[in-house]
This record gives sequence, C-alpha cells and structure tokens, in this order.
Amino acid sequence: MGNENEYSLKSIFQLVIGKWWLILILAIVGAGAAFGFSKYVMPLEYRSYTSMYVKNNNTVTGDAVNLSDLNASKSLVSTYIAVLQDDAVLDEVGNELLKKYPVDKLKESFSIDNEKKTVGINSIRDCLTMSSVDDTEVLKIVAVTKDPA
Repeated sequence: MGNENEYSLKSIFQLVIGKWWLILILAIVGAGAAFGFSKYVMPLEYRSYTSMYVKNNNTVTGDAVNLSDLNASKSLVSTYIAVLQDDAVLDEVGNELLKKYPVDKLKESFSIDNEKKTVGINSIRDCLTMSSVDDTEVLKIVAVTKDPA
C-alpha cells in the first residue's frame, strides 16, 4: 500500500496554522451570527423561581429525625404539586394577578377572557414548572414568562 492517503499530525497542524486567518474570520462571523440570532430572533424569556422545604408536621421529641418522617416529607412534595396545579388554586393566582397588574400588561404573557375578566388557567399552568429537587423534600417552582414583572 502506498502513502497516498496517510497524513501526519505535523502536516495537519501546519495546514491549520497556515489558514489561521480563515479560522479567525469564520469565528468572528459565527459569533456575530449567534449574537444577532439571540438578540433579534429569539424571544426574551424571564425566569423566576422559589424553593420551599416541605416538612412532615409530625411532632418529634428532641432533635431526632427518623427516616419515616423524611420519606413522608418527600411524598408530600408530589401532593403539594398536585394541589398547586389545581384549577381552583390557579384561578386564585389569576385573580391576584388581575389585582396587581393591568389587563393590557397581563395580555403579553397570559390569555385573558375579556367577558369574565379572568386570566386563563391553562396559560398560567403552561408558564409554571414544579418539581422535587433531586428527589428530596425541597419543592422548586419555576415561572417563565415574556415579561420580567
């Protein structure tokens, strides 16, 4: 077999170094395109989160914490998530939003029923994510909207 298709690392490195100007130009153009895309094409999203420690309200004598209390607290996280995603709770969240912000401002992030003057429950639900942090008794709630307020 001949040496027709064999290249050494030295020859490849020399080829790359010989085209340094092309690599620099392509890097600058790529960075500019990525900046332009993220600045002018991608929609802005604002993310806010809170974490809550869910504790089993079982009275414990002294400072002792047993495994069953921790497991009960972990299982309570999924119960809290189910309660917080309930329509009645989200409807109340919508009512509080209407008290705090004008309807025109809320229309930027949520669907509004003009007849009933209510915020759409599904639009609130779509912007919220609730989960247990690393399968612990910590509940993390994340809200993502197009408006920072």
